[in-house]
Amino acid sequence: TTLVYSSTYNMEGTAGHAFGYTDVYLAAVPDTPQPLISIADASVVEGNGGTVNLTFPVTLSHMSTETVTVQFQTLDGTASAPADYAATGLQTLTFPPLTASRTISVAVVGDTVFEADETLQVVLSNPTNATLADASGLGTIVNDEIPPPIVVTAAATSLTDSTVTLNGTVNANGLAGTAFYQYGLSTSYGATTDTTALSPVAGAVSVPIPIDWLQCNTPYHFRLVATSATGTTAGADKTFTTLACPSPPTVTTSPATSLTQTGATLEGTVDPNLGVTYRRFEYGVTAAYGVTSPNLGIGAGNAPVNVSLVVNGLACNTTYHFRAVGQNSGGTTYGTDRTFLTAACPAAGSNNIGPLSARSIAHDSISRDSMSNVRAEVWYRVRLFASRSYQLSAWPVGHEQGTDAPALALTLFSDDGGVVAATPTPLVTSGDLEGSPNNPGDTLPASLVFQPVTTGVYKVRILRSSGGAVPHSINVEMRDTTLFSPWTSRAAGFEGFIEMRNNTNASVAVTLRAFNSAGAPQGAGLTIMLPPNSTDFRTAAQVGVPMGAFAGVVLTHAGAFGAVTANITTLNGAVGLSFDSPFSPRSPHLIGLAIR
Repeated sequence: TTLVYSSTYNMEGTAGHAFGYTDVYLAAVPDTPQPLISIADASVVEGNGGTVNLTFPVTLSHMSTETVTVQFQTLDGTASAPADYAATGLQTLTFPPLTASRTISVAVVGDTVFEADETLQVVLSNPTNATLADASGLGTIVNDEIPPPIVVTAAATSLTDSTVTLNGTVNANGLAGTAFYQYGLSTSYGATTDTTALSPVAGAVSVPIPIDWLQCNTPYHFRLVATSATGTTAGADKTFTTLACPSPPTVTTSPATSLTQTGATLEGTVDPNLGVTYRRFEYGVTAAYGVTSPNLGIGAGNAPVNVSLVVNGLACNTTYHFRAVGQNSGGTTYGTDRTFLTAACPAAGSNNIGPLSARSIAHDSISRDSMSNVRAEVWYRVRLFASRSYQLSAWPVGHEQGTDAPALALTLFSDDGGVVAATPTPLVTSGDLEGSPNNPGDTLPASLVFQPVTTGVYKVRILRSSGGAVPHSINVEMRDTTLFSPWTSRAAGFEGFIEMRNNTNASVAVTLRAFNSAGAPQGAGLTIMLPPNSTDFRTAAQVGVPMGAFAGVVLTHAGAFGAVTANITTLNGAVGLSFDSPFSPRSPHLIGLAIR
């Protein structure tokens, strides 16, 4: 705008003449320009729940005497609405006169999922009484979660024709977790190893897991998979090829030895022929067998290995068929069929026969009875519970022993009448059994170790199967070998770990089950085979404890009392050890002694 200033002068001259002049001053006054509008970038930490505001400053280059308006809206970037933030449609931001700054807030949604930092935009448009200078603000949502495990699948080692050790490392970023391998003939895998628990430590830890029973001369794919509270990560696919196929084992079935009324020792030889080989026996009352012993490894040598199996709980005066079996990746070889005849059955007991009587037996106490004839028998009535495990032991008292010390045979009957023999009825004889004789001179016990299929009253017969006519005293003891854990939790941030130890020189089958406070089972449970003198562990999740629940874990095993010990630990990802408590033994449920 130009402001013109003028001044006119009129003057009267002489002789009636007038004259005048005008001074004109031109002064240029500058216009006030419209302000410039700019929006700045912004960032905010996401949070683990609820919402936080992502605040964008919007400023004018200078104040105006007029009202300034501008429209704005949000646009998705790597963040998307409504999952990550609350979108804003086209709205108007107003600057009253003499105001130079305002803000725009966008509500960001918090979560606990690890993800990369995400972005969005706030875009300005349609200003009034102003001009746009910077019309776009970049908003950054900063992730604050711990990332999922970092997993590296490494090369396989210790290759043979049928075994290998899978290797890899896991960095769980300081959290507890689990890891396992997937493996198979393609990248679809199809098989998995047992799960290994990961302690909450910093840095990468090595996870070597051996596997067996592979096909020879075959390429395999595998990868390591790890899980923590923040997610699951699968490592890269790797491959290995098993070594060339060996010849199948050479197997010979030898005659049975150590024949008694209720037992025998099966014999044979197996030559691995340089392949990793496993051996077993099949036996039964016909050539169809029906009973198969567990597979036991005998290495990968190139010479015959003597193999044997002690079997008990057989019927007296009965012909049995059996054969040795060897298996490696080159094939399975069956030895020839052989037979044996168990010793003749004893006559019915001639003493201790009388009216039914009963005596209570307290937990861990020893009941003493007398057997005064070679054919004597003693009966016990006992109430047993399904899903538990028990050991019954009997042995002659040492100070009464001599050349005619009695040999005892135990039989478990599935009914109170003592008619239907319960199967299977494994017989265990070992100097390492807890509950065996404590006094010098006592002989090793005959022991029954069993897991009832149903709950009810059972009967046990203790038969004096050999020895002279001199009266002898025997000790009898029943123990419940079931272990019951304290409560373990899988509430948020918690996980339970069950550690098990096999204290014997033989493999022991162990079953784990979980029950809630109402006694209802949680999940299907888990059965594993513990190798000799080994330690293994499982998580509460593997046993079937649901997330967010408390449950007690019940451990039963097919070994003698003391064969397996266990401990349960609950860990918290934030504070570490929550509690560490051993499983507790349970009192037996022997309800009485019956003598016939």
